[in-house]
Amino acid sequence: LRDKKALSPVHRGDMSARQMKRVIRSIMFLKTKFDGMGRFEKIKARLVANGAQQDKTLYPDTSSPTASTQALMMCLVIAARENRKAAAIDIGGAYLNAERTGEEVFMELEPGLAKILAKVAPEVRPYLDEKGRLLVKLDKALYGLLDSAKLWYDKLTSTLRDMGFVHNDVDPCVMNKMVNDKQITLVVYVDDILALSEDMGA
Repeated sequence: LRDKKALSPVHRGDMSARQMKRVIRSIMFLKTKFDGMGRFEKIKARLVANGAQQDKTLYPDTSSPTASTQALMMCLVIAARENRKAAAIDIGGAYLNAERTGEEVFMELEPGLAKILAKVAPEVRPYLDEKGRLLVKLDKALYGLLDSAKLWYDKLTSTLRDMGFVHNDVDPCVMNKMVNDKQITLVVYVDDILALSEDMGA
């Protein structure tokens, strides 16, 4: 709502009949996280949209490639032969960095979840209906939506291309860039990236 600006509250009365017909539900997943010693660390929450309620005919292309096992193994063989260093890059809340395009998507937060949100973000209180529910417009590629994986892949690879990385001809999820005569290879798997280079300072 604030940091990622992934959703915007809307008044139910401002919605058209067509928009109301396409409102989807939200789902909240909770997961207990433990550290390497098995000690409790935190409870991780993820708000997910119920993409199963979306009209699939509105999203003809939802495919998002991920690196093949063969491409990954080949990159690791090359890295071992050239004595490259490896680094894993995890992008937190990755999908929420990708803006939504095309068809508008509206989601309803049930009263319990809306009440919690209203406590930490009082600005949504005027948008609660008489039953305590909250309608929001999804502005970013929220997890669970039919096209979120593709929107994220397009955003990530577009950003990497702007930085000078070039897609491998065989696997579009392998990207390379030459810096100071050293090749940097990135292997993209959804929201995780494996970086391989002789010089990580490049």
